[in-house]
Amino acid sequence: MAPLEYVLLGKIMYMGKIDDIPDSELLEYQDIFDFLTIFHLNKNKINMKFLSKKVEEIGLNSTFKRLLAIKM
Repeated sequence: MAPLEYVLLGKIMYMGKIDDIPDSELLEYQDIFDFLTIFHLNKNKINMKFLSKKVEEIGLNSTFKRLLAIKM
């Protein structure tokens, strides 16, 4: 089984940049909903420093920050 950080990173990579998606439509995308569900159910287990570093390396900080800003 893949570590949570890599599952989340894979979701972010698959989504790519989500800057052009209106806020009102974000939760209509299954990958966004999946990311948020996995993240919020496991946020105490996730190594945020590692995940943030990997997201920065692939250049998707804006997607990551936007996902974290969504309130469920």
